Amino acid sequence: MGACTPSVRQPVTKNTGRGTSDGYRLRVLADVETGYPLLLSELTFTTALRTAAMSVLAAREWLVTRAA
Repeated sequence: MGACTPSVRQPVTKNTGRGTSDGYRLRVLADVETGYPLLLSELTFTTALRTAAMSVLAAREWLVTRAA
């Protein structure tokens, strides 16, 4: 069984002044053969975690190359 993950982004520009997120991204994991949705995921938090993780990895790489 294969899977595809189309993504939908919903911008909410009025939220910027309210101090909340300016957009939301949803991803649907679906079976390729049937199109049946297997998972619906909200990705705002996932994106924040990925950004933080990449920042840690970049800082670590910078420290390692600097110490060498």
